This record gives sequence, structure tokens and C-alpha cells, in this order.
Amino acid sequence: MKKCLSCWEEIEESLKVCPHCGAEQEDVVEYLKLALLAQKRKPLSIESNTNIKNFLHKIDPELTISKIEPAKSDRYPPSSSKYQEYVPTTLPQISTPVDRTASQTKEKTVMCPTCKNEVKQTKFCKYCGSPLFKECPHCEEKVGVNVNFCPTCGYNFSKT
Repeated sequence: MKKCLSCWEEIEESLKVCPHCGAEQEDVVEYLKLALLAQKRKPLSIESNTNIKNFLHKIDPELTISKIEPAKSDRYPPSSSKYQEYVPTTLPQISTPVDRTASQTKEKTVMCPTCKNEVKQTKFCKYCGSPLFKECPHCEEKVGVNVNFCPTCGYNFSKT
């Protein structure tokens, strides 16, 4: 499973179109690349009381921090001058993994369109018996009843 880059709902890895919002994942990737390029031109503002590890984890959950040793410059040969060679220092990167087991153990649930109860993702609602899936008329793929777009072919269910 992965998250849609547009609406952040969980979708299957192989899907090219989000069944929740209809966003084509390749188009969103290109947009995000442009947005990140634009962001590099502006300073990133962080509230002073923010724990930097938590802040960075919210931005990028896959980020890890590790200590980086100062780089030594190969540009200038050692000299006997009275000036010391400039050695740039870098910021530490995240290396401590964040415990994600609590969020990964949550079962997938859907809201029944008939009785509005939250139920496990099964074929039928355990409260009222209504089907929780429908068939795409274009490609015959089974999709959730609340899905607006077919994740396989991109069919728009709101047009029917």
C-alpha cells in the first residue's frame, strides 16, 4: 500500500489513478517536483518550540538522521600559510527510526453507505448487509461503493 500523492488516502502500489480523488499519480509527482524546486528558493520556517525530529518526521516519515563528519576540502593543497583550511560543517541527518508499529496494526475500515457504520473492509456490512463493493461497468473491476474513480481504468462513477 502507498498513499495517494494528492489526497493522501491509502491506495494499492500498482494503481496509476487514485480511486478516491481521481488524481493520476505520475502528474502529481511532476507537480510535487516543481513545488519542491520552488520551495528551495524560500527559507523553511519552523516554530521555535517545535521538536525538530517530530517536525521533520511529519514532513518526511522515511527520513533518517545520522551524524555527518565534517568534509575536508580537496580543492586546496596543504600550505604553510598562517591561515587554516576552511572545513565546512553540515547539519546532522535523522538516523533514529520512529516507531510506526501502532499505525501499521490498524485494520482497514470503510463506512457503510447505507447505515453509515464504520465496518471492516469486507464484502457486506455486518450491521445492515448492504454490499460494500460495486463493479466497474467499463473494466468489470470490483471497487468500493464510495469510490469516485476506478483505480484500474479511471472510469468516473459520478457520470452514471
